[in-house]
Amino acid sequence: MMKKWKKTTLGRSEQLERTVSAAQDAVAATPLGHPDRAQRLSNLEESLRARYDATGSVADLDAVIGVEQDLVGAIAVGHPDRAPMLSNLGLSLNTRYERAGDVSDLNAAIAAFRGAAAATTFDHPKRQNYLSNLGHRLFARYAQFEDVGDLNAAIIAFRGAAAATPLGHPDRAAHLWNLGSSLQARYDATGKVRDLDAVILAAGEAAANTPHDHPDRQKYLSNFDNSLRTRSERFGDFPDEFGVLATLRGS
Repeated sequence: MMKKWKKTTLGRSEQLERTVSAAQDAVAATPLGHPDRAQRLSNLEESLRARYDATGSVADLDAVIGVEQDLVGAIAVGHPDRAPMLSNLGLSLNTRYERAGDVSDLNAAIAAFRGAAAATTFDHPKRQNYLSNLGHRLFARYAQFEDVGDLNAAIIAFRGAAAATPLGHPDRAAHLWNLGSSLQARYDATGKVRDLDAVILAAGEAAANTPHDHPDRQKYLSNFDNSLRTRSERFGDFPDEFGVLATLRGS
């Protein structure tokens, strides 16, 4: 059994090497500006990504990022493939940041996700994902350097992700949770009641739009209750002008 496993693994490794080599040769033979260059770069990126997934080699991750950067440069502004490629680049840069901790990779990931979001229309089905990824990376940078500008930008991104997600979509509650968490961080830093009220609204909407048997519903309700209690103790009762309390009590 062990010999068979080793043979199978070796065979897959050799196949990956051949695929990467062929893709590299195809790119090398394609001049800059050639109409097929972007597709051949995409094939190379996919093969390098497969090899990185198999080996975890930092050299392969570096190569993936290099090809993705070339791809972004080869895809015209306004082309429908530009946003997903910027997103792929952001994800790869974030992976390298998490492995090595180089903040320049985090900065570049933020720029890539921001570019992906900017390249999509409001009703684009992936816009919520690009904005959510942007928010998470901004929040990570805020957590490291405590620049309130990053926190404010994260809040804007998470709010945009929620706004871009239709009512009833299974991801909407998670985006609202992220929005509430970032608003909570700003309330903790500034003590402003308007941020606490926004936390209550986000947590309440997340709970109200989550099925009763969903595993995250209790988490949303707990956050909602805790925020309401804090609001009552420090500032008085929550002015429920949007009917969140009534909605939850009736659900």
